[in-house]
Amino acid sequence: MKGLVLFKISLLFVSALFLPISFAQDSPQWGLPAGAKARFGKGIISEVQYSPDGTRFAVASSIGIWLYDTETYQEVALINGHTYHVKCVAFSPDGRTVASGSWDYTIRLWDTDTGNLLRTLNHQNWIFSVSFSPDGRTIASGSRDDTIRLWDAHWGKHQRTLVGHTDEVYNVAFSSDARTIASGSRDATVRLWDTDTGNHLRTLKRHSDSVTSVVFSPNGGMLASGSGDLTIRLWDTDTGKHLRALKGHTNWVSTVAFSPDGGTIASGGVDATIRLWDVDTGEQLQMRAGHTGNNGTVAFSPDGRTLASGSTDGTVLLWELSSSRAFAVEPSARRLTALGNIKRTALLQNYPNPFNPETWIPYQLTNDAYVTLSIYDQSGHIVRTFDIGNQKSGVYRDKANAAYWDGRNQNGEPVTSGAYYYRLSAGDYTALRRMAIVK
Repeated sequence: MKGLVLFKISLLFVSALFLPISFAQDSPQWGLPAGAKARFGKGIISEVQYSPDGTRFAVASSIGIWLYDTETYQEVALINGHTYHVKCVAFSPDGRTVASGSWDYTIRLWDTDTGNLLRTLNHQNWIFSVSFSPDGRTIASGSRDDTIRLWDAHWGKHQRTLVGHTDEVYNVAFSSDARTIASGSRDATVRLWDTDTGNHLRTLKRHSDSVTSVVFSPNGGMLASGSGDLTIRLWDTDTGKHLRALKGHTNWVSTVAFSPDGGTIASGGVDATIRLWDVDTGEQLQMRAGHTGNNGTVAFSPDGRTLASGSTDGTVLLWELSSSRAFAVEPSARRLTALGNIKRTALLQNYPNPFNPETWIPYQLTNDAYVTLSIYDQSGHIVRTFDIGNQKSGVYRDKANAAYWDGRNQNGEPVTSGAYYYRLSAGDYTALRRMAIVK
């Protein structure tokens, strides 16, 4: 069974090769000459984020927000509305909303299908970071005013302000169970907070310079932080114990990211390099340079096969980790594809994820198709099968029409905590994704 082979295959990050080539050569303004690594674009790239289903990525820059299609590498939209540098972007877990934070003191929420502005959240100073909780209910933001603010993601209402840092908050991140928020600050500390109460849980002190980036591992058991002291540090999130330091960058570490399987960390730095690290050993696996400016952001695609990096040189590089190819993306001000078109059948990421005990599994169909959904455990055994039946072409993302699983097996018994896989079959289309139950 071809789909089950995926259970036995791990991503080979060590063998990843980096060779930038252009897929934008059909554009006279933005195309790259043969053999060139990059061409200076417009604006400063601050952050790149993949949508949960991996079909799009959002790029935040000093000019605006670009949405790109990850299959065609064409621009879906250029979103303008902020009045100053857009510093950060984040997709909601269901992929329907993009949040952007700016130095104009606002966070703005945008509809990814229409590009319309949904609402504006007002801060008191520059916004450096925004993050959605895994259940999609809360947005956290870090600011130059030394605070973290929590917002209701649906209504935009300010819920509470977390105070404790003594300098600018550069980055915020939620744990996979949405119970904990991590923040990194110019005060050289990492702080952990209880999402529900806002209580300060602990302060992690090992860095000797600004903490620029924080990220939880996919299972939530580990936290990585990058710093101006040239190190990446790994922490046990339950105890706060410092596990190890990863050293190799020759200038500020500006961004860190875990691979979807949790086995690899990617980092970008002011030294204009991208580095891959083995989480278990701390060994540097790869170091490559492709940008001509500071690497301010890195992000893995949801399937772990591609790494995106953005730079002050105005470009985004997509590194295809499973082969020797890489691609360069340079923002343009052209709108190439109409928003909202269903260009391909796709299985999307379930939400909430992790979950307990119920979750919704969205998908979209280019053509009418007979749809079935199967749930597998980590050993590849079928846990539950849903015969959804004939479905019309369309988008099935809302709770009213997405596939639903109550966390029970075929006999109606609750399944145990852990990782599971769901496989969608729609005509000739088959796709597999991972999810997790946390009890």
